[in-house]
Amino acid sequence: MNINKQIFKLIFEILFTSLIIVINISARNNSIDIQNKVFAFNNRLNAIEFKQLNQMNATNIFPISNDDALNKYEKSIFQISNKNNNNIRYRFIYRVYKSSTVEIDWFNFYFKIDENETIDNLSNQKINNTDDYTDIILYEGNLNSNEIKEIEFLIWLDYNIGNEAQNKVLRTETFVDTI
Repeated sequence: MNINKQIFKLIFEILFTSLIIVINISARNNSIDIQNKVFAFNNRLNAIEFKQLNQMNATNIFPISNDDALNKYEKSIFQISNKNNNNIRYRFIYRVYKSSTVEIDWFNFYFKIDENETIDNLSNQKINNTDDYTDIILYEGNLNSNEIKEIEFLIWLDYNIGNEAQNKVLRTETFVDTI
């Protein structure tokens, strides 16, 4: 009888270890690639200059907690400047194309300009939908004549997203639009 218990225990340990290995492999394959372009749009009198100073690593994005994303990932840094003698009102927009194979509510983001910081889900922002894309307005503000500002931006896959995110692509553009 003692031998049967040992055999049962050995079989249980092998099955349990196999299950843990399968779960770990599934979690590692749960990644997304982000394809992004950066530019200034509707640029009145070429007044706004918008450039990306550094780019976050946007391949093989895995589900991660907000705290871990903010501590482990490098944020994209953008610079916006007003080359005009007039003050300009603008919007910082994250455009997600419908050809993407993900849902925008799968993603959280961090946005900082001046002393204003936001950490939220993309779907909670002001959104404009068209047949081809969804514009997510992350910020609206004013830029004084000859003023330069830096913007920090980071996007990550929400920690609670499961296997539905495997091998997906997020096609986006990041831009400022004068209003």
